[in-house]
Amino acid sequence: GMTSPVSVSLVTGSCGFIGSWMVETLAQADCTIRATDHPNAWDKDDAIRGLWPSVVRATGATMIPLDLTTCPDEDLDALVDGVDYVYHIAGLFSYSVPLEKLRTANVQITQRLLAALRRRPGPALLRLVQWGAAGVYGIPMDGKPVRESLPHNPPNNYILSKSEAEHLVMQASKEWGLRFTILRPTTVYGPRSVYGGAYMLLTFANAWVAACPSGVEGGRMPFVYVQKVCDAALHLATQPMAINEAYNVNDHTALSANQVIRFVSFLMNSHCVSVPVPLNLMRAVMKAFACISSPLLLALHQKPIVEFDTVDYIGADFVFPMDKLEATGFAYTGPDVLDGIYSTLRWYAEQGMIPRTPRPLPQEGLLPVVSMVDLRTVILGALVVLFLALVLWKWDAQNRNRELEI
Repeated sequence: GMTSPVSVSLVTGSCGFIGSWMVETLAQADCTIRATDHPNAWDKDDAIRGLWPSVVRATGATMIPLDLTTCPDEDLDALVDGVDYVYHIAGLFSYSVPLEKLRTANVQITQRLLAALRRRPGPALLRLVQWGAAGVYGIPMDGKPVRESLPHNPPNNYILSKSEAEHLVMQASKEWGLRFTILRPTTVYGPRSVYGGAYMLLTFANAWVAACPSGVEGGRMPFVYVQKVCDAALHLATQPMAINEAYNVNDHTALSANQVIRFVSFLMNSHCVSVPVPLNLMRAVMKAFACISSPLLLALHQKPIVEFDTVDYIGADFVFPMDKLEATGFAYTGPDVLDGIYSTLRWYAEQGMIPRTPRPLPQEGLLPVVSMVDLRTVILGALVVLFLALVLWKWDAQNRNRELEI
């Protein structure tokens, strides 16, 4: 038969963490790539803002600097002209900015992109792969499996904006026959990630001593290595059974927050302290801290240390079965959570973001046993040291007085 022409794939938000990985994934699959991102994203790599234009350049992708919120319709029309697949990743990830800002970045851009695809002459788009979020179902109760068929129940403004964008895509499918696939990744991490889940990994990798609160012992963390997300996107884009369907993407192995903290402490050769704190008390303290610190930090143009809207995720038990994704024939062979965290920390060390290189991974797939110190022992030890210090100080003072008398 006829040889099909090489397909053209458009990646929005291509200089960002996930966008740059998607561009690389497509390049490895020999796709023709059109990469777009905001005009000020292309100057140079910027680890603070999480922009990696050099990665996009290295793939030989066609680079199109464009502000998707303000550019004229003609520019959008040219952007989508002759494209077969769209990987729509561009958006704003934040739990601190106002809803209006989130809607501009996450809903309005999606709306404009859909309008451009609708106006487009020529053959229909083969697939829009829309980046959703696994948070759209809300915060799970008692570890019930979170399946794709569950209704949306957005727990915060960020997730609300992602949910609204998904609804626009579904609506476009009903109104004019758009073929889409929605990807709902959990917390994405990996080399080049500097926000979201990365923030937790960086914090604990930089800590000399890390606390493991007893309250979060059971809750499984929803983490997914970036390569798995991009591999899934590429796979689903060509699967007929994935047309107008949504898929959760999560690491195969789920660790609890404490297991993550212990594992990072093991790799970094730092200390771990178990702290007997009930979950509700911990959340209350963190919410109070967020309320006080966030407005101050935002006023100083700093990132909040604790974002109020994320506190309820802490200690929640997330279970994301992968059977719907796997039923499409998706077979992922890249890093799972242990290798994924390890390779992420290695990258942080190369960037000088953490004090030292992580030690090599232990035996294949086994979570290392970390020597845990109980907080009560630490407090007792500290009191003993304090007591001895006081005794020595008193003794020293007495000796000095004697010397003065002599």
